[in-house]
Amino acid sequence: MSGEQWVKRRQKEDAEYREQIRTAEKLPIKHSGEYGSIIIHSLETGTPSRINGNVKNKRLITNLTEGSCVEVPCLVDKHGINPCYVGDLPAQCAALNRTNINVHELAVRGIVEKDKTKIFQAILLDPLTATMLTIHETRKMVDELFEVEKKYTKGYK
Repeated sequence: MSGEQWVKRRQKEDAEYREQIRTAEKLPIKHSGEYGSIIIHSLETGTPSRINGNVKNKRLITNLTEGSCVEVPCLVDKHGINPCYVGDLPAQCAALNRTNINVHELAVRGIVEKDKTKIFQAILLDPLTATMLTIHETRKMVDELFEVEKKYTKGYK
């Protein structure tokens, strides 16, 4: 969906909501699918639920880097959010994930060290970027990003 299509859809929905409010029509209530209310309900009532959560990999997915962020099934109850052990992913899935973990790790190092070259290298290694842009185009994109965001990227070498 293009940005223009999204804006038109949002304007239509807003007009429908304004009309419902104006006429005192009962507003429809439906769950959005987001986990926030489910987590709060389980924490407060102790009623168990299952979600998929992004957590620190603490030997949950055994063939991915320890400490990386992974999405795993989690059980939620009054004791909190409890990530579930997964074990090894199939080799091809682990390889794809490792590629992305490497990109994220290099990007974080670039941010922490204020190193523009590491950030460029991270973006250059991103699989989607690599399929869409040449090295020269990627360099230009990173330079443009740093220029546009210069008030937030002071001190990068």
